[in-house]
Amino acid sequence: SDLVGSILSNARQEGSEQGSEWSRPGRTLGGADSDAASTASAPVEPTRRNAKKVRVLFWADGFTVEDITAEEEAAAAAAAAERAAPRRTGVATLGDSRRAAASAAGP
Repeated sequence: SDLVGSILSNARQEGSEQGSEWSRPGRTLGGADSDAASTASAPVEPTRRNAKKVRVLFWADGFTVEDITAEEEAAAAAAAAERAAPRRTGVATLGDSRRAAASAAGP
């Protein structure tokens, strides 16, 4: 509860310094914005120093988060690298098999 209180008091202080973000009018998607800061070019993507892959399993009464091991990641990479055989196209007829049998039998 002490941690929650400090977070809320910091949020109140920041809100009073900058003018409340909650008192501004709402915005629509694709709508024009009057702030000069939001008209900047492309947003800068944050750098991730401690990124890792996880698996999230959702259950009827909650969820579970599991780390993906290096072995699982290597197996997934190997499976992605292993491609299926190309699909054969065309139509085979009985005449094709007779010609193949005749050429294998010889003259």
